[in-house]
Amino acid sequence: MAYLAATPRRSLCGRCDLRTLNPFLVVSGIGLASAYQRLGAAECVGHANLPNCEAIYRTLDAPYALISNALPWPVNLFPALLAMFVGAPLVARELEHGTFRTVWTQSVTRMRWLTTKLALVLGGCILASLALTILLTWWYTPYAQLLGKFNPAFFNIEGLAPVARMIFAFALAVCAGAMLRRTIPAMALTLFIYTAWGLTIQVLLRPNYLPPITLTGTEALLPRDQNDWMLEAGVRDGAHHTVNPVQVTQACGSAGPEAASCIHAHGWTEFLTYQPADRYWLFQGLEVGVFLLLTLALVALTIWIVRRRLV
Repeated sequence: MAYLAATPRRSLCGRCDLRTLNPFLVVSGIGLASAYQRLGAAECVGHANLPNCEAIYRTLDAPYALISNALPWPVNLFPALLAMFVGAPLVARELEHGTFRTVWTQSVTRMRWLTTKLALVLGGCILASLALTILLTWWYTPYAQLLGKFNPAFFNIEGLAPVARMIFAFALAVCAGAMLRRTIPAMALTLFIYTAWGLTIQVLLRPNYLPPITLTGTEALLPRDQNDWMLEAGVRDGAHHTVNPVQVTQACGSAGPEAASCIHAHGWTEFLTYQPADRYWLFQGLEVGVFLLLTLALVALTIWIVRRRLV
């Protein structure tokens, strides 16, 4: 009985049904999908330069801009918040109160104690993450079709990458709890590391999972697949230094054949650096691999702490 009493939070994640968020997303998502059809926005998919596409996008986006711009923040932090309040206390609270020793006197091995505590809770968290991923993928589909899947807001909520981030966050929280043996510090450390690593992935690693492609001259001005991820575009001088856009505009104007001729007359060259659309799912897989490898390392460290350091 002591063994069972030591795992009262094992189903906590299973009760995370997101009841507040789901109806709001369903209602607004139906409205967004309806507006997408009503405005004929599908005509702009792959043809963003059509004369009326900018107006169509503005009309479509106007009622939902606040939601689409604000939603990525809580969505990106959802794994960390769930892990903080569920994963961090799972082991840390037992260590704080000393109840883990009572369990071990009931012929329960340390590994059985740890795996039983984690299994059902992690399963519930994965289900919660999957449900949110499916809902958000559906909600963002009109934006993804118009702006491209490589858009960071969409990349972070589609496929298995969000689930991998959830597993990583949970493993991080449990490891922090086992290492620090205090719930509040473990929660704070989880949030800090998860946020810092998430920004590192998005800003530094993801754009360079594979070397980006750079086009120069007239090739950089050709229409691209809207699903391509445009990393950088502009004008470079002969030393390959990016010229300030204000300087380019003042010297040559903003667009047109005359501006292009002026740019070349100054010895400058247009350039475009991007990741092609056909790398999208490869990048998803690479990101999943990165998070799962880190998760394995955290699990190994947690097992070592429980088996060797806890007395």
